Amino acid sequence: MTPLVSIIIPVYNPGPLLDATIQSALAQTWPNLEIVVVDDGSTDDSLARARSYADPRLRIIAQANAGSCAARNTGVRHARGDWLQFLDHDDLLSPDKIARQLALYPNAPERTLLMGEITRFYDDAEGVRHEIPPGPDYRPAWGESYPRYHRQPARDWLRHWWSARLETTPLAWLVPRTLAIAAGPWEERYLSRLDDFEYITRLLLAADRLVLTPDARSWFRTLVAGSMSSTGQNRSRRAHEGQAFAINLCCDHVLAAEDTPRTRRAAAGLLMDFAYAAYPAHPGPALAAEARARALNTPLPPCPGGRLTQRLSSVLGWRLAKRLQHFAIQCGYSRS
Repeated sequence: MTPLVSIIIPVYNPGPLLDATIQSALAQTWPNLEIVVVDDGSTDDSLARARSYADPRLRIIAQANAGSCAARNTGVRHARGDWLQFLDHDDLLSPDKIARQLALYPNAPERTLLMGEITRFYDDAEGVRHEIPPGPDYRPAWGESYPRYHRQPARDWLRHWWSARLETTPLAWLVPRTLAIAAGPWEERYLSRLDDFEYITRLLLAADRLVLTPDARSWFRTLVAGSMSSTGQNRSRRAHEGQAFAINLCCDHVLAAEDTPRTRRAAAGLLMDFAYAAYPAHPGPALAAEARARALNTPLPPCPGGRLTQRLSSVLGWRLAKRLQHFAIQCGYSRS
């Protein structure tokens, strides 16, 4: 019997971007499909746009605004599929994304995650699509993982993902319903741009293994104000507190599953990455992350930056080095 796949789309004020997203879901070549659109209290015409599609595979649910994680949880509760595909309201799936994943591995055990390729993109003012190539600040998980982690234990890939600072989103995954239940719902307590990072961490800890699925492509929209990926990516204290909350949860999950030198190193590295990024703008969350990292009694990663920052950090300490780096950037110096 052909398994049913549920595509879950949380929606909040995407405007006309929603049309391309819904159309990419409807265009899937997989024959047994339902699409669950959860409008999270949009104040624009998003709900009307979703309702304009007369397709029996499409179901629309409207709720009061509670955040994207709550909308995803609503979608999961209403989904009937054997597999779940999360799709944010401004992202896109290739037409054969789901079909390629299930064709490659049709008899996956219940706790097997299927991971496809993902590409960042943006549309310019004329509507022309531009793909963003990998670089120092964008390292997609696919290129760094295949074929080394093809059909490997999921926890091995999780440690690799953390230590190599790779980028992935739930958009790339196809999740068995049984695994989603085992991992638990999306975290709703503190909204943050790292909500998906925390959720993927729990999925990988609950999974038995990860299977990489070649050419199963998705497109992750970026550089758009108000997009699912950019919402919360601001410099406010609350945004950093939300990120710290998510990172601490991730460390709790990993250390509860395996408290060993290698997981302590991974957790300390994650905490210090946050501390280095948040300081000196938000010293409270940054220093709390440093304190937890030091309590793990494992070597800490060096302070990132140019050669000058690295030297100052080794002599004066990373906090003063970061303050000097911050001052230099404010003065217009880009190489510090």
